[in-house]
Amino acid sequence: MQSPDNSPLSKLDELMSQMPSEDASEAEISAFMDQVMANEEGAQMIRHFAEQITEGGALDQMLKSEEITVPALESSIRFIFRINLVGTPIYRRISIPADASFFHLHEVIRDSFGWLGTSPHAFQIFENGVLELTFSSASEEEHFCEIQNGVSQVIENGIREFIYLYDFESKWSHQVIMEEIVPAGERGSAKEAIPAVHDGAGLCPPEGCHGVEDFHLFLSGRHPLAKEYGLELVEKIKSGAFDPASVRFSI
Repeated sequence: MQSPDNSPLSKLDELMSQMPSEDASEAEISAFMDQVMANEEGAQMIRHFAEQITEGGALDQMLKSEEITVPALESSIRFIFRINLVGTPIYRRISIPADASFFHLHEVIRDSFGWLGTSPHAFQIFENGVLELTFSSASEEEHFCEIQNGVSQVIENGIREFIYLYDFESKWSHQVIMEEIVPAGERGSAKEAIPAVHDGAGLCPPEGCHGVEDFHLFLSGRHPLAKEYGLELVEKIKSGAFDPASVRFSI
């Protein structure tokens, strides 16, 4: 008979007591997960958890029931923005109804650039080089809620330029410039209360590049990620052939 100390569950308990800290490296976390998956009880636990968070799972349903409702867009006025990915020639020109919240704008930027949306983000408002306001979905005390605050609030206060920061570790910084305010349907904007992509250049960097410097290494083929993507895809991203019609918005 197998002793309790040598049972799969006791080994899992021992493993879980050695869980990496929050500041552990990706390699440490990966090594830990390999050990957990090699344990019979650990693999079963991971599979069970995965089932719960997939579409229709128990955790998925719970999270959906607690989702904050984002108001529908209705304005007949459009804000036209040019958004530059700092340190690159990549940009998008988009329009969005004037009653959009910062959350709406986040979704439009994410969709138009092609970011996965799996990393944290924030809008930063500077005055005279000093960070004055931050809008995000984070629970940080000094951050304002991006869902409850409209873009028009800063536009009406004379602010025509701010920063959209995507991925706090990689620091993908986007310069957001308000170019025009026009009636719906003009200057390429949509007549319906929906966003539109007017034009742009460049394809979205792979998120595994971890910043502008690594992105340039990727384009030169000298980044480890370039081998994973393959020469053909690297060349496609390098060519930067952006098609506005390919964008599908989630709002």
